[in-house]
Amino acid sequence: MNLYPRLRRAGGGQSGAAAVEFALVAGLLLLLVFGIIEFGRVFSELGVFNAAARAGARAAAVRAETSDVQDAIVAAAGPYDVDFTNFQMTTESAGSQCDEVTQGELITVGWDQSFEINILLLPDVTKSVNIQGVFRCE
Repeated sequence: MNLYPRLRRAGGGQSGAAAVEFALVAGLLLLLVFGIIEFGRVFSELGVFNAAARAGARAAAVRAETSDVQDAIVAAAGPYDVDFTNFQMTTESAGSQCDEVTQGELITVGWDQSFEINILLLPDVTKSVNIQGVFRCE
């Protein structure tokens, strides 16, 4: 008596079930993997912009001109483009630069930066975040 033909007949109705299950789950897994990658990319970009804001605040704290502060930010931002359309540089006494009068006060350098979030198979999302760096005027 041969058992192999019976075994083939018993499981014959599920010949494509694994492929169908994989096709259903693979899309969700790819969405999850690409979402994690995109989150890491945006989080890294945010960290670079925060460091650039600190570099700009440090330059402003040693009495640099606005253009020099923006140059320091661009240099620290590396390959990312900085959007200076809403750039602000203020001290605690509402001044815009450090000088003898504002020595010891905090100076805040900041701007609104847009982040584009692109996840495979989902619509693109643009989020604007206020980036700020603070230093004490010297």
